[in-house]
Amino acid sequence: MKPTAIASVSAVCIALIMGVTPAFAQENPSAPPAQNTPKEAAPPTTEENGSVVEPDVPEEPPRFRLLIGPDIGYYLPSEDKTRRAFGDKFFSIGFGIGAVESVSEKGRVAADFSIISNTNAESRVLLIPIGVSYARALSSPQNSLVPYAGASLNFIVANLRTSRQDFEVKSGYRSGVGASAFVGLNISRNGFLRARYFVTSEFSGFNLSGLSVSAGYRFGL
Repeated sequence: MKPTAIASVSAVCIALIMGVTPAFAQENPSAPPAQNTPKEAAPPTTEENGSVVEPDVPEEPPRFRLLIGPDIGYYLPSEDKTRRAFGDKFFSIGFGIGAVESVSEKGRVAADFSIISNTNAESRVLLIPIGVSYARALSSPQNSLVPYAGASLNFIVANLRTSRQDFEVKSGYRSGVGASAFVGLNISRNGFLRARYFVTSEFSGFNLSGLSVSAGYRFGL
């Protein structure tokens, strides 16, 4: 083959190659490079024996509440002489701070303190029993109502005065002893009902034994 013919064939081949390659590139564009998409982190869980256990969430500590409230009641002296000299009923009032003390079937020993008084134009009586008591629940405390019974031994401070006819008593503090038996009902941590019978020594010739009925309630602040 002549050199001129070879050159012509070569030119035709180069032209064909240059024309086919762009067309092929347009028909088969190259795919864009894949972008790495970050995966969302799964919530932490703990698997035990095939079950999913949620992580523990710390509980908030209970909020402190101050419990305060009144204790009120009546004291009914049992001796007729005492009723005629000082009145047929005495009034008691107190102020409690904190929850009502719980009582269990095993029993509970506690301090015992109360103030009982009555004042009018002709007479005045003040009794302050101070002692120790033992109380025991009468049933298992499985709910908010807990009945109980108990007894106490007391040292008693008394101040008596009366100007009623036949009962002249000058004011002054006197001391004696006493004991009591009681039954009651605690209502949750906030309230109680109690009935108690006191037996006391005589003060200036007066027997101050009697029945005490009281109730109390604590309000949360």
